[in-house]
Amino acid sequence: MPFTKNEHAALWFTDQGSGPPLLLIPGGLFDPINGKRFWEIPGVVDHFVTQGYRVLVPDRRYSVGSTSAPFEIYSWEKEAADFAAVVHAAKEEAVSLVAGSNGCSAAIRFALAYPFLIRSFVLCWPVAPENGWLLEAIEYSAALVEQVGPAVYVDRLREQGVPRPGEKGAGFPFGFALLHDVNLVASFCSLDSHDAAQIIRESGQALLSGDLLRGVSVNDAAMLAAQSFPIGVIPAFPENPVHTLEIAQKLTDHIPGAQMLPGFPEPPTPRFAAVRTEFCTVLQEALESKRSRE
Repeated sequence: MPFTKNEHAALWFTDQGSGPPLLLIPGGLFDPINGKRFWEIPGVVDHFVTQGYRVLVPDRRYSVGSTSAPFEIYSWEKEAADFAAVVHAAKEEAVSLVAGSNGCSAAIRFALAYPFLIRSFVLCWPVAPENGWLLEAIEYSAALVEQVGPAVYVDRLREQGVPRPGEKGAGFPFGFALLHDVNLVASFCSLDSHDAAQIIRESGQALLSGDLLRGVSVNDAAMLAAQSFPIGVIPAFPENPVHTLEIAQKLTDHIPGAQMLPGFPEPPTPRFAAVRTEFCTVLQEALESKRSRE
C-alpha cells in the first residue's frame, strides 16, 4: 500500500483491484475516521474490487489514519491537492469519485479545483454547517494553547482525552491526531504559544466557512453544476441530526442536473451491513451514468 506526498504531508492510500479507477473519500472531521474504518471494513471496497474496479482510498489529514501532515493552517484546498496527488501517484488520468459525510466538503473542493480528474461524482450523507459548539471548541483550544504552551497542551490531551462532540474542553480541531502522530506533535511543540494558537484559529476559520456545507457555498454548488460529469447525492436513511434529508435535498437543489438517489445508513453504523449490496448497486449505477442536461 503506497504513500505519496503533497508538500510536507505524507499521504497514505490503499490501492486494490484493477479496472476503472474509483476514489473513495472517507468522512470525519478531525476525528478517528480513516479510510479503512469508513469504506473497507464495511465491505464497500471489496464489493467494487469484485466488480472490476481499481479502488483508491486515502486517509485524510489529521484523521488518525496513516497520513501524516505537519502542524500548519488547515484548508479544504490543501485536502483537494492531497486527492490530486493520490490520483497522480496512481497514474490515472481521471477517477470516479465518491465522498461520505464531511468528506463531501473536501471532495467538492477537489472537484472544483481539478474537474479534469473526475469522471463521475457521488456525494453521500452531506453535513450541514451547524458550527456553534465547534466555534466554541476551537477558541477554547486556542486560548488554552496560548496560556500553557503546546507541550503542556499535549500532556493534558494525553491525560484527559478529547471531549465528545458538544462537550466543553480542549482538543478540537487537532486533538485526536496529536494523540497518535508523533511527527505532528514534534511540529506542534516546535512553535511558540502564540503561533500555535493562531494556526488553530485560522484552521477553524477555513474549516467552518461555507453556507451550504462546511467549506462549501451556494455559489460553489452552482460552479460544480457547470462541470460535465454526472453528480448524485445520497442522503442518510434513516436521517439523523448530523445527516439530514433537508441538507441532502438542499445540496441537490443547488446543483442543477444533480440527481437525488435513494437513502442509506452510513457505512460505519450497524444498519449498513444489511443494505451494503443495495447501496453499492445504486452507487455503481450512478457512477456509470451519463450527465443529464435536462
